[in-house]
Amino acid sequence: MGVFSEHPYTSITTTLDQITALPKDQSDDVIESTIAELINSILISTTGQYEAARIIRKKLKYGSLNQHINALKVLDLIVGNGGPSLSQFYHDQKLIDRLRIDTRSTEKQVQRLAIRLIVGWKEHFEGEKAYAPLVQLFYSCKLSKSKRAVPDFMNDQVDQTPFEEYYEDEDVQSMITTESLADEHIKTYQTNKELDRKFKIPKINYIAEKPRIQKLIAEAMSSATILKNSLETLKDGELSVDNDKCVIEFGKCRQIRRKVLRYLQLVDLEDLVGPLIHANEELVAALSKYEEKATDSDSLDEYEDYDEGEDVDESNDDLSEQTEIEDSLSKLDISHKKAPPPIPSKNSAPEPNNPFSDPFSDGHGVGGIVHDAHLPWKK
Repeated sequence: MGVFSEHPYTSITTTLDQITALPKDQSDDVIESTIAELINSILISTTGQYEAARIIRKKLKYGSLNQHINALKVLDLIVGNGGPSLSQFYHDQKLIDRLRIDTRSTEKQVQRLAIRLIVGWKEHFEGEKAYAPLVQLFYSCKLSKSKRAVPDFMNDQVDQTPFEEYYEDEDVQSMITTESLADEHIKTYQTNKELDRKFKIPKINYIAEKPRIQKLIAEAMSSATILKNSLETLKDGELSVDNDKCVIEFGKCRQIRRKVLRYLQLVDLEDLVGPLIHANEELVAALSKYEEKATDSDSLDEYEDYDEGEDVDESNDDLSEQTEIEDSLSKLDISHKKAPPPIPSKNSAPEPNNPFSDPFSDGHGVGGIVHDAHLPWKK
């Protein structure tokens, strides 16, 4: 970009070009140590916020995968440390649109990081006017859990539809009816035996109810299977609460389960109790699966942790031979900041290029003052 370009070209552009081009093993420390000066440059320049937003957007759109990831990291640090004064930067619509595209990126690493950043901004800045466009991304990208809450089916009340009952003693029913017609002011004394008979729990009439119970068990198993199969047909990104067939089958399963629970309270025949318990378990499994698919788990839970351990494909980058060597070394199981220096053997002298022998190497670096409490790519 030359001096006659319509777009501003200052040290902001130069800095962003440099730090987004860094290889993965060097980028984090350099970006963090540079961010304070970069933010200051953005603030003191009249066109700084526009320039920074434009360059970052270009990196997200045209940059290599490595540049893309670095640009997202820089963006997150600017948002986390820039404060409300960078409101114009946060309101850059083209940058917002590019971030929205990143949440649907075919590059899994880009998609994961973009979603995690947006979720973090929503958690930290919701309600703050300066950050409103960044927070709104959480909702416009449909990252929020569905507002249509799934009913608490585990606390459903048992069905109260009457069914045929019988009493162990045939005189109990007639005795209760006769006593209810007696003068309420006349108190009669009853023996313990009479009281036991009066409050005897009714028993199911198995002759009439057993076929109905067996039919209900078959319906329960069938409904549970239909609901599970319906959930399997959901399209990518479609929620169970947004699918009419799933909603209908969910309601049917709940209704049948209430009847199953009613019988489970009263049935005592082993050949019915077992199938009823199994039917209830199948219904609960289907209902639980519906509940799981009622929220966009791919947008939140799957991206809960950004795994920077996934290698960035830098095959398309114009890296020098030295950079490729450094990348190979960085894949070794050595932590740059926490691992102690290797113990030299008695017969070998320390290598002059050993980073641990250099007091000014990255292994002895001290992190800058950066607010990184919510930075997923630092975990």
